[in-house]
Amino acid sequence: MAVVPPPKPSAGKLLRAGRTVLGLAIILGCFLAGEFFKRRFGLIVPGSVLGLFLLLALLITRVVRLDWVEEASRLLLFLLPVFFVPIYVNATEDRVLWREWGVVIAGTLAVTVILLWIFVGRLAQRALGRAAGKEKP
Repeated sequence: MAVVPPPKPSAGKLLRAGRTVLGLAIILGCFLAGEFFKRRFGLIVPGSVLGLFLLLALLITRVVRLDWVEEASRLLLFLLPVFFVPIYVNATEDRVLWREWGVVIAGTLAVTVILLWIFVGRLAQRALGRAAGKEKP
């Protein structure tokens, strides 16, 4: 009976995994640097926001290349909803909350969504260089 060795991972998969790990390390390093600056200088801006601006500065100055962090950012965006599931589950199970505040919550959400649509629509019109009623040929 012959023993078949497991298939070797392709070089492309290893390269992709390596880039993901590198990207996660860069993103985590920027986050930790932001937290350090927040604590060191007593800033009121959250460390995660400072880390985001640091990462943006590194990307703009091309110290960090976009393809180094792109795969890791896709992974984090894919996992992001998982971190918010407990909040939604807890809120939907709280019957007292919905009985007392349900109308206010639903009304606030509806008004907020409508205002957001209006804002994004206007912003898109300006970004595309078109004012309402002034279509370019």
